[in-house]
Amino acid sequence: MNDNKRRQKCIVAIICLALLLLACGPSTVGVAPAGRSTPTPTPTPTPVGLILGGNVIPGGGEIELRISDLMKPGSEDCVNHFPFVVNQDTDPLTITGEGVLFCHFESEPGEGGIHHAVMEYTVTVEGAIIPGAGSSGAALLRAVLTFDGSLTQYVSDYPAGAVPLFTVDNPAVIQESGPMPLDFDYVDGATQSITRANPYLQVPGAPDVRWEFILHL
Repeated sequence: MNDNKRRQKCIVAIICLALLLLACGPSTVGVAPAGRSTPTPTPTPTPVGLILGGNVIPGGGEIELRISDLMKPGSEDCVNHFPFVVNQDTDPLTITGEGVLFCHFESEPGEGGIHHAVMEYTVTVEGAIIPGAGSSGAALLRAVLTFDGSLTQYVSDYPAGAVPLFTVDNPAVIQESGPMPLDFDYVDGATQSITRANPYLQVPGAPDVRWEFILHL
């Protein structure tokens, strides 16, 4: 009985610490998950040739987001895609698009059960293409991705005798909304990376969470 009580206290302490760290974090997007992932099933816009600074540029594309696994470092990244099109009737040229971010991380089974972190956000894409402002004279894409959604945490497979506190039917949920500005050279394969402290594995030596954005034209 004492062992079960200690396990329950550990489960509650881990989840409460994660919620406290998220609530104190920046109001952009806090965390990310990835063990199972569902890429956004949205079609890539058909590129249309546009003239910018005397050069023909793609008229659309997508921003790919890869998020490293919160709970099992070194596992497969969670991958999502946000398509956009270039608006031809603005000066400078602007982009608009949208998509969905979904990631589901799971811990390995242990004495405290299996911990889950599920990320679900709608994502809007806006930005401007500025001629000659990138490196080596390339155009610069000054983009803003706005995330609106939630991070949900719960525990499954509780050990025998434990009292379930955060379950799939009664999870801990953090609502989040905010912008994330990103600058890319407007060329296919341009990347931006953001590193964040791991909000879940707050133990010595826990790896940071990596968000990698890749521009596809």
